[in-house]
Amino acid sequence: MKNKLFFASFLLFILSATLFSQDMPPDAAKSYNEGNKLMKAGNYEGAIAQYNDALKTSKDYRIYYQLGITYKKIGKLNEAENSFQSSIQANSNFDIAYNGLGSTYFQAGKFENAAESFKKFEELTKQKSLKEQAREYVARSLVKLGEEAKKDGNYEKALKIFVDALKYDELDAAHILLATTYYETADYEKVFDKC
Repeated sequence: MKNKLFFASFLLFILSATLFSQDMPPDAAKSYNEGNKLMKAGNYEGAIAQYNDALKTSKDYRIYYQLGITYKKIGKLNEAENSFQSSIQANSNFDIAYNGLGSTYFQAGKFENAAESFKKFEELTKQKSLKEQAREYVARSLVKLGEEAKKDGNYEKALKIFVDALKYDELDAAHILLATTYYETADYEKVFDKC
């Protein structure tokens, strides 16, 4: 899952890196474009410096987004989360920022927040393939959330979450966890009936 989220984030990075910076102030655009070049080259610290330099001139949502992607790549999840949130504050309709935020939450183990971010991503994106991807990510986040509830002994909550996950995507993991939870709660009829 992490590899799949990383790959999707990388594809969205490529998409966002091609967004035109023509409507940014020239100094910000120059630093933003240099940051993108450094990021593609794997110089993440240099990219962060360039994005921060661009933010001195412009609080553009794309700069915050790229900064979030860069922080996420080096494992600075709190900084990535803050950057994606700033991107969303600057442009609440920037769909891929919600995907970036969701994948950051997922990686940090904040599965409820991840599910909510992916739901917002699904709501905003216009591309069918990205909507399907968002639904899968919502389901995966809910499965993880359900697993936590189950580990805590809250089987009723876990069952509700697994059922909800299946509304978003027919993940095998959701089916298996739902069946095993029914079994563990001695609701044997539902083991095969609902799963």
